[in-house]
This record gives sequence, structure tokens and C-alpha cells, in this order.
Amino acid sequence: MTKMGQKLTPEEKAEKAREMRNRRRRGKYLERKTAREVGGRADGRVGKKDVVQGKFHYETKSHKRVPAYLVKIMAQAVRLCSKSKIPVGVIFDRTNNQKYAVISWSDWVELHGRK
Repeated sequence: MTKMGQKLTPEEKAEKAREMRNRRRRGKYLERKTAREVGGRADGRVGKKDVVQGKFHYETKSHKRVPAYLVKIMAQAVRLCSKSKIPVGVIFDRTNNQKYAVISWSDWVELHGRK
């Protein structure tokens, strides 16, 4: 690809358009799958809520790899968790003074998914 500000060739424009279509397709697939798993509804419109179910609003994202610190936190939570408990990772963002809870998707669906 070319740098910002430079003109794209027709081939590069076509490749970029293909990439964008694939991203949207992956995103919509993840939204529909999430909606099925939690018994919710996928909106399907760009810029709107991805999935709504009960009191939850799900914003879905697909990445090749999640941050290493997230994998490390969850691995430790799972390793130290007893069989009768559900492991939850807690991440504190010092800049925004905000905490985030992280739970595996399978545990989340078991707790809040389709009944």
C-alpha cells in the first residue's frame, strides 16, 4: 500500500475495497453469531449497536490477536481459580481511573446467554 497523501493505483483501490468488504463481512458474522449465542438481536447497521439482549449492549470486535497482557491475566485467573468458581480478570486503567472485568465468552454465555 502507499503512504497517506499519495494516490492509489486502480489495483490498490480494488484491494483496499476488498479488504473493507471482508472486514464488514467478518464483523456482521460475529454480530449475528453473538446475537444467537446470547438470545439477542443484531442491529446490522453501521454505527449502531451491534447486539442488544436484555439489559446488555454488546459491541463486537474481531482481531487476529488480543493483547498479551489480557491473555496473561486470564491464564492466571483460570490457573488459580477453583473448579466451582468462574475466573474473572480485572484490568485497571490508571489514566482514566476505570476498571474492566474480563471473562471468557463461554462462561459469559453460560451465565447470561440463551436460556
